[in-house]
Amino acid sequence: MKRLRRWHVLAVFMLFSIAAAAESELFVGTWQIRKNPLTGKVNLTVNIVQTGETLSGTVTFVNPDGTTFQMPIAKPEIKGDTLDFQTLDHDMTMYWSLRVGKNARRGILKASEHEMLIEEKVKKKK
Repeated sequence: MKRLRRWHVLAVFMLFSIAAAAESELFVGTWQIRKNPLTGKVNLTVNIVQTGETLSGTVTFVNPDGTTFQMPIAKPEIKGDTLDFQTLDHDMTMYWSLRVGKNARRGILKASEHEMLIEEKVKKKK
């Protein structure tokens, strides 16, 4: 009987791990907003990677002069079809939310830092 319980616990754990991996896989990849018509470059890119069960990555901004500014992703948390995370640069913490739509290759990216708000449609790069 104990052996059966162990197998049951192991099976539940494996199913939970598979479900968690599938849930995080939804967000893994390169997400981009529209291109800037002046520079021809994508204004903002979110690159999400998975190492084991941990998500990480970067947010990259393209300045009007074409230079880039990159911040690492911190404190990722999956809530259903939404990935919440933060970026920190010096004293500024930005709070981000990537919600994936029914089409897993499109979503809405929101960010806030005091009065600055961003809300953009994003597409997952192929």
